[in-house]
Amino acid sequence: MLEMIELFSKPSLTSDSLAAFFNQTHRANRKWWLDPHTGLALTKRNRGEMIALMHSELSEAWEGVKAGSADDHLPQYPSLDVEIADMCIRLGDYAGGLKISLHDFNNLPARFSNNFSIAEFILDLHEFLSRLMEAERKEMPQAPVIVELFAYMYDRRSSFPDLDTIIEAKMAYNAERADHKLENRIKEGGKKI
Repeated sequence: MLEMIELFSKPSLTSDSLAAFFNQTHRANRKWWLDPHTGLALTKRNRGEMIALMHSELSEAWEGVKAGSADDHLPQYPSLDVEIADMCIRLGDYAGGLKISLHDFNNLPARFSNNFSIAEFILDLHEFLSRLMEAERKEMPQAPVIVELFAYMYDRRSSFPDLDTIIEAKMAYNAERADHKLENRIKEGGKKI
């Protein structure tokens, strides 16, 4: 049973709520940190690949905007919202799996204008992820970029009022996906990343 997600529905974004989200998403995605052949913990994951997958969720979000479509897996929700949820899940898992420390952050004030278009929103998220990759490449602290990205999203939560619920639904869906099971990942053509 997955825990209730309470990140964007809280009255404020705090380091504690972010850390709880990172832990929740990482626990739910722990299987991706295991060797599918042995079941043993991987000693290293390709961080650039993980960030690229976050970018891909945003590209899928934009495709959903252009098509105005419902999500393929969760048709009760718009594709845009589900892909944003997917990006949050991937980023939370990344931060949780790498044990990104948030000890220097307390309550995170609203810092961004709420006047934005969806295109600007997706572009800004891509820019945050590019900065995250640059921090990774230069071996600089990643927590400030991750916190800023979530603060940016939190400030826009009124545009995605069901995001916590959609994250929960997508995590529940992913937990049952046959292509996410270790035994299917080792098959030829199985999902590797």
